[in-house]
Amino acid sequence: MAYATPDDVQLRFNRELDPDERQSVEVRLDDVEEMIRLRVPDLDAKIEDGSIRRRLVVAVECEAVLRLIRNPDGFTEETDGNYSYSISAKVASGQLTIEPDEWKLLGVKSGAALLGTRIMGPHGWKKNPNWAFESGNGLFPPCAIPVHSDCYPGCGHEEPHEAVWG
Repeated sequence: MAYATPDDVQLRFNRELDPDERQSVEVRLDDVEEMIRLRVPDLDAKIEDGSIRRRLVVAVECEAVLRLIRNPDGFTEETDGNYSYSISAKVASGQLTIEPDEWKLLGVKSGAALLGTRIMGPHGWKKNPNWAFESGNGLFPPCAIPVHSDCYPGCGHEEPHEAVWG
């Protein structure tokens, strides 16, 4: 069961939810909490020890659901005669999503790591002996790109090597 309730969503929506909306909101709150728990599996413990504030979890869950119920069909613009109305595509996706800034509120950091084809050994940099395995032996789609950044300062190599995974 989600930390946020349909009443929390209703307070932020500034109008009363009808019975069908209330039922949908309840299900969607459970959905968004599952999404959060995939990235923060120890959510309950973090709320209990105060490292994540319960109120922020409620706010993030509500905002994710509100983006959906404010625009369930994902319309980005509407025109009727001389009247035209548009809404941000970010808000109008029609999908249940948690935005990057909301993940930050929940303590989830974003970042990327690069794995190179060379590793540091006792005698300096050398080719990664596990490169074929780590690159999937050609089984993965082409998401590795050749780059010059595979050469580390002082490695003595200037040409690009197989790839750097990002």
